[in-house]
Formats: sequence, C-alpha cells, structure tokens
Amino acid sequence: MQPGILFITHSSRPVDVERCSLNFLTQRYADPQRLDRLPELDQLPAVQASDYSSGLSLHRVLQVDGVYRLERFAHLRTVERIQQVSALDEQTLLVCLESALEVWTFEQPVLELVGDLELARFSVRRIESSLFAGLHNLVPLDGSRVAVSASSADAVLLVDIESDQLEQMLRMPDELYGHNYVLNPDSDLQRNYIGNEQQTTHINHVSRMGSHHLLVSALIPGALGMFDLRDGSYREITRGFIGCHGARISSRGEIYFADSCNGNIVWLDQQGHILRRADLSSRWLHDVQETLPDLYACSVADANVCSIFDLGEGKVVQSVEFPKPQTGLWARLAGSSREALGSSTKFISHFIPTAGGD
Repeated sequence: MQPGILFITHSSRPVDVERCSLNFLTQRYADPQRLDRLPELDQLPAVQASDYSSGLSLHRVLQVDGVYRLERFAHLRTVERIQQVSALDEQTLLVCLESALEVWTFEQPVLELVGDLELARFSVRRIESSLFAGLHNLVPLDGSRVAVSASSADAVLLVDIESDQLEQMLRMPDELYGHNYVLNPDSDLQRNYIGNEQQTTHINHVSRMGSHHLLVSALIPGALGMFDLRDGSYREITRGFIGCHGARISSRGEIYFADSCNGNIVWLDQQGHILRRADLSSRWLHDVQETLPDLYACSVADANVCSIFDLGEGKVVQSVEFPKPQTGLWARLAGSSREALGSSTKFISHFIPTAGGD
C-alpha cells in the first residue's frame, strides 16, 4: 500500500495555557466597542518579525496488520516560521509562512527524502504580496490557484502561484463580525499590520468544501462559515466555538474542526448541528486532519504531541510525542538537540501520492 504523507509544523513558541483558555479569549474580545476606537490604518506599526521559529516533520501514514502508525522519515528546521505545508505533487511543496508563500521543488519524490533536510538541497521560489500578513494556512484549488487564510486582513486571499498574482480578497462580512478598516489590493499590511486586537475575526483556516465553496474557521467569534467562489458571498454555518481551528470536510461529508480551548474534535452536519464530539484531553487542540476514512491526526499543541484518533474505535490509537528543546534560545537549538523540532505542534496537512495511491 502506498502510504500517505502527513506534514506537521512545529513552533518554538510554547503554549501558554492560561492565554489559551476559553475564559481568557472570551474576555479578550468581549468589549462591544473595541472596534470603535481603532487608530487610522496608516498609524498602525509595521509587521514585526516573529521571535519564534519552526520545524517541519514528514511522516508516512501506515496501516500494519490493521494498526495505524505514523513513521517520521524527514524533518527540517528554519528560522522563518512555517505555518503550514501542502503538497502540490510528489516533488513540490507549497509552504505558507507568516508573511509569504514559497514553492519548494525537490529533485526526488518527497517520500524518498531522508533525515535532516537542508534548504540548499531544493529550489525555493518565493511569492509575496502587501496583503500577506498573519497568514495561517493554504489550500490548492483548481489549476494554479490557491486559497490562503490571512488573519490580518480577516480574509481569504485567492492567489495564482504561476503568475504570482493576487486574484481576489474575500473578507469576512462587516454585517456579521463588525467593521475595522477598508482594504483594497494596494493596502500594505506589511507596513501597517492589523494585529489581533484590531481584527474582526482572526480567520485561521481555509479548506475546500465541494467544487465551489471554501470552508473557514475564525478564532474570535468561534465561527465556521463558507465562501461561494462563484460570487464571493459568505454564509455563516455556526458560531460560539471561541478559539476554534482547522474546519474541514470529512470523508462522510460532515464538517469537523478543533474546538481548541476544550480539546475536542467536533463533527457537524452541513447545517451546523452537532453530531458528535471526541475529547483529546488537550488544553489547546491546534488542528485536526482526517488522513484515512474515520482516522484523524490531531495536533495536541500543549503536550507537543500528534495523536491518532480512530473514530470507529472511539479512542486514540497512537500518540507521537516530540521532544521539546532544553533551551529557549532557538538559534542554538540545532547545536543542543537534533531531535527537538519545537515546543508545540501546529498545523497538519495530508497528501496521498498519485502513483499507487490508496
């Protein structure tokens, strides 16, 4: 059986469970007038380089004698923070950084990579835009288009990665989530960064939902909604899951996501009604990704763990714990520990190679 590949990103930033609590996040954005007292856009400071760096680990998703396992086969550390990675094909990765996209092209299939990767071993093409600020994840669409979640703009950005052109900005609607700033394709959020406190939704994930829709999750209102790619319209599906991440569609056609503060995977029907929950005993469940039907990889960020949850069995069947660095100085981490990729797991993505795929 050709294994699928699971990509897990890692951050040197440890999880502050007090700031991740439902009570903290509710109080943080509770002021109903918080968007009424904003400075002018051109008075906002420039985006600041992150103090945190990242790692990326690549795993085979295997089924051996009916037991699912993760097997790490390659990894990489980088000073610039990788948010999420998606495979375009067997030799090409599309990488979402906080303020840019990159296309990584390898000389051999990704599955043949081994051990500690170095940036010099593959070609890198960078894609930039003045609206690329607070990026969280991306998803390939048709042709050369990708959709990118951008928290600073409270929007999904549609980008052509062949022409490096921003095609469209789909903003979360003012009438549902409040108004902060008027933006256009020429707005420079690199120079004037709209931070968390000035954002309306802190959109943090986008995924495909059929042929014509994008499913999104937003941390501040705890909302899940969908954009229609045909006309740019938006419909809210549900809200109230403060801190939620990673909304996707399962092989059953159900919506699922990480109810991050409560450490639950939640499944909904497409009208937003709760079907079931699963408790991962996490104080910050950052992401969840179905890898095979009813098998879910879960980023338990507070424990720096990736857990595999089997919906059929109703339990975690494997947990992969990643060693944490012994020092807070990430720049010295490579010299102090070759195994530590970071202090917390972040986003997860999955890819099944075409040739011989399962």
